Amino acid sequence: MLEVAKENRWNLAKVYDFVYIFNGCYWQQLEKDELKSLLGKAAITMGVPDYDATHFDFKDKLLKQFLTAGHVTAPKKNKDSILINLTNGTFRFSPTGGELSEFNPKDFLTNQLPFEYSPAAECPLFDKFLLKVLPDQDCRKVLQEFCGSIFCKINHEKGTYAYRKWFKWEKCIFLMCYVP
Repeated sequence: MLEVAKENRWNLAKVYDFVYIFNGCYWQQLEKDELKSLLGKAAITMGVPDYDATHFDFKDKLLKQFLTAGHVTAPKKNKDSILINLTNGTFRFSPTGGELSEFNPKDFLTNQLPFEYSPAAECPLFDKFLLKVLPDQDCRKVLQEFCGSIFCKINHEKGTYAYRKWFKWEKCIFLMCYVP
């Protein structure tokens, strides 16, 4: 079955202790019972008699064989980029900028946010809120710069930056605007 899956580019993999199938957008975890059923149906298609292929012991052995033969090592994450899986592609942040790319099973993303990336998107409700709580435009610019810097690791000696792997909670900002 693994050979047929590879020929048809059906991406199946056992990573860590879970079995995944690539649904075209992200890797979706399969439950063991779903996999047993799939393996039993594949065995029937390959010519195994129905009685044998539907027997629980036979399915258990098929599952054990798949778990042994289907192991794939999870790909190493690129430390210089951050991937966000969206409904219309994967957005890649890197030190050179950001771009939307096609879904790629090699990224081994196991979730997807339920919205699209749109460079022309606006957020009028949030903008209205910001205008209310930070009426000063310079304060809003400082806040925007701060929010971007949270995710960056700045090397002051070299004057370079790279995206952080994890959000740093140690940073804090206080904006005080004087409104007469």
